[in-house]
Amino acid sequence: MYTDRYVPPALALPTLPGMASDVRLVVCVLGGQRGPLELPASEVDDDRSFISGGERSLYELAAAAAVLGIDVELRGQINRAVFDTVTAAAGAAPRTGLPSRRPERGDLVVVPAAAHLGLYAAVHLSEARGVIDLLGPPGLSGWDFLGPERPAPDPGTVPVDQVGRPDSFRAMWGLGFDLWTNAVGIEEAGRRADVPVTWIGTGSPVTFPDIPVKTHDVAIIESNRWHAQADSVAAALPGVSVLRIPPVPHVYSLASFLAPARLLIWPSRLEGMSRIAREARSAGTIPVALSTNPFAVAEDHTDGVVLVDDLDELATTALELLGDPDRIASQRSRAIASAQRQVDWPAFVARVEAAVAATTDRSGSASTRPSSCNDLAATARVYLGNAVHREVGHMVDRFDDLEAHLRGVIDDRVRAELSTARARDEALSLATALRGEVEAFRLRRSVQLADSLAMRRFGRRPGPPTSHEDLVGTPGVTAPDQAEVASPVADGSR
Repeated sequence: MYTDRYVPPALALPTLPGMASDVRLVVCVLGGQRGPLELPASEVDDDRSFISGGERSLYELAAAAAVLGIDVELRGQINRAVFDTVTAAAGAAPRTGLPSRRPERGDLVVVPAAAHLGLYAAVHLSEARGVIDLLGPPGLSGWDFLGPERPAPDPGTVPVDQVGRPDSFRAMWGLGFDLWTNAVGIEEAGRRADVPVTWIGTGSPVTFPDIPVKTHDVAIIESNRWHAQADSVAAALPGVSVLRIPPVPHVYSLASFLAPARLLIWPSRLEGMSRIAREARSAGTIPVALSTNPFAVAEDHTDGVVLVDDLDELATTALELLGDPDRIASQRSRAIASAQRQVDWPAFVARVEAAVAATTDRSGSASTRPSSCNDLAATARVYLGNAVHREVGHMVDRFDDLEAHLRGVIDDRVRAELSTARARDEALSLATALRGEVEAFRLRRSVQLADSLAMRRFGRRPGPPTSHEDLVGTPGVTAPDQAEVASPVADGSR
């Protein structure tokens, strides 16, 4: 077993005076209940099994800010297992379990590029400062800020020049959002559009796994958008053992699952910085990847990744590497070292601190930005307004549905109560009638008994009593006779 195990170094960071007390950082992930113009509720969920690598990066961002002593809220639908892994390793945690609310002055709200338009609108129309965290090129996994919201394109077929367009960066900047990213390639794309994008990189407080003896030649990820291409490459490798990584719920990293393989087949055509390739390098598994992604440059891949131009070359290069153990050993060492540098936790926390401190208050900032940005922002603002209108309409529809439901419940309750009242009245009427019949029966029985007693004692019939009580105390009527008269219906045999 290899012993070059990475353990994050202890933090030794400067703290910018007043920053922690002046800012409340709100990091939004996907999901979470929210109303119009609201931030999502913070819902720690045991049932959400899988989250994207980008969302894991947002957990790390929130944990890094918490380490700095900043008041941090993590909002959205949160995977408990991954959250606990990150925060336990960091030694600090953002606040969770919070209801939805409006953004407020003093909030610095970080929204992922894959967020819904309504969340962008909630931040844009508030007094909060807003940041879009570009974990992928604009328009690939979220809105491009240039037209109506559309389904995400297929990264395997979409033309490369149709995502991450310069005008997308300009529109976001014109709306007053600051832009952060973890990918040098996306930072450079922003620079080409004359829009500043702050690179915060990546970082992890979690220790790398021990590297086991390699038992498989190549690994492919089955629950991934690139699975079909990776599978076709693996099929073109005769005599090669393939480690297939199935869907693994509730895990922070796939590094330990990738570790038994020598190579990772990674035909990623278009995305941001690849977290899976980084996890493979941390386990000493060498990624063989496509060079076609303009948003992940050499600095994002770093050392230890072998880049090729197409799938045919990917298969050929994998076979060449597997036939050269010395080259694999050298490449493995560089891969592990580069992954350690890339996730250095103290360096990442320091970059987060600097980014928070440098983010400008966007009140009034849009007017100082280029007119081209403001013109694009005006168009984008129309779509944000439409999104708010739809959300309000949906809320009104929900209220109408709720009102109709409550009316139905009330009508059912009223009908039930009326039915109960009628049944009660009927029962009372029946009880009254029964009491009258019992009284009449007792009276008739008393009269019959009185006649019988009078004939036995006096040889004549008395006048009819009005009730059996009239017999009580009558001269000549004994106590047993009185008891018989008083309880004529106690025994049905009488």
